[in-house]
Amino acid sequence: MKKSWMILCFSLILGLFASCGGAGEVAYVQSVGMLAGIGPAGALMRFGGIVAPQSTASVDKAADLTIGEMKVREGDEVKKGDLLFVYDADESRLNLEKARTELEQLKMSLLQNEKDLETLKKEKEKASKDQKLAYTLEIQETETNILELKYNLSEKEKEIARLEESLENLEVRAPVTGRIQSLNENGGSDSMGNPLPFMTIVETGRMRVKGTLNEQNVLYMSEGMPVLIRSRLDGTIWRGTVAAIDWEKPVSQSSDSYYGAAAESWEKGVPTTAEVPNEGTSATRYPFYVELESDEGLLMGQHVYIEPDVGENGDEAALVLDAAFFSDAAESPWVWAENQNGRLEKRSVTLGAYDEMRSAYPVLSGLGADDNIAFPEERLREGMRCVPYEEAEIDPDVVKEGGWNAEEPGYEEEFADDRIFEGAIVGGEESFDFAGIEKPAESEAYAASEGGIG
Repeated sequence: MKKSWMILCFSLILGLFASCGGAGEVAYVQSVGMLAGIGPAGALMRFGGIVAPQSTASVDKAADLTIGEMKVREGDEVKKGDLLFVYDADESRLNLEKARTELEQLKMSLLQNEKDLETLKKEKEKASKDQKLAYTLEIQETETNILELKYNLSEKEKEIARLEESLENLEVRAPVTGRIQSLNENGGSDSMGNPLPFMTIVETGRMRVKGTLNEQNVLYMSEGMPVLIRSRLDGTIWRGTVAAIDWEKPVSQSSDSYYGAAAESWEKGVPTTAEVPNEGTSATRYPFYVELESDEGLLMGQHVYIEPDVGENGDEAALVLDAAFFSDAAESPWVWAENQNGRLEKRSVTLGAYDEMRSAYPVLSGLGADDNIAFPEERLREGMRCVPYEEAEIDPDVVKEGGWNAEEPGYEEEFADDRIFEGAIVGGEESFDFAGIEKPAESEAYAASEGGIG
């Protein structure tokens, strides 16, 4: 996964820093907020969302029955149990009688074929050698007919059972309270070619918010996480919790390459937006749903932002970090953290349930968004001076002195596609080339799209 590869590269970079003179007494740390999707100066990971009903119910029409009377129209409000439509009882009875007649005919045909089979077998025993082949072929054909008739009998009996049940349930009633969103009396199909349901009912009452995740930002959202729903118009905020992430039903798997993702930069609490391009990476998107504490003031279909609820001081429950940062996670989890004096310490933390799909843990206590932590290394000791890794100084010659000499055999095969240290971090430089991607050392804007960071 891309996230795991980035962490591996980060640890390798730290190894180079450690090889510089005097660097052994320094621990390089990263912001917990950054690692959890919360940028500097309050820049926050955002996901696009839309206000949706709690659920949508589909009502299908029996293919072998005709509707005698419709009781509702598109746009009508219905309560659970209200009558929607009634099947034609006369036609249903006629279809049932016809099916019973066909069943009797199939039984008679089966009986006749079984008698013919017995006769053919007896005649074959008395036939001459030249005639036996013809009898064998006729016997095989009759046996095939018998098998087909038995199958048809079974299907006809099922059809009769359905028709008998439909006569007892000619009335179709609303499964939920809501509004008739669509009524497809003439059939039809959606954009993917799937048949449309005969009737769709949007459940009314409480609303929820739907967003999407992909492989590139999946680490920043987890079930049970508190989130904020922010209006795109005036910044009004609603609170909620991520109720579910539907890993079983991806909504798309496409390569997006277009402009229009919003980049959110927070300066002095005032959001600004910019248009940034999506890099065209292919990703499967998964829907997630937010249950709201209150939906007062929200409108069905309204577009909103979804972001982790970190509170004014950084709500620890919203932090989700890669498992690689935790030591002894199964028994007594702890991390290398920077204390209030700028020195490294071992800090105990409380973790939530391990998310195997994302290789991550939610941090329940012990860390806040404003804390800094170090990637665990054997060289780390308590009391080391902590330095943000983006402020580290490195001599470019260390790339070779550290053993990664581009002229050595095998270098091209192992590092040709990664070039991690090409133009590596140098004191005073404003940017560095990480894995071939030019990235500002102090980014002023963090891209956010409908699926999260761009």
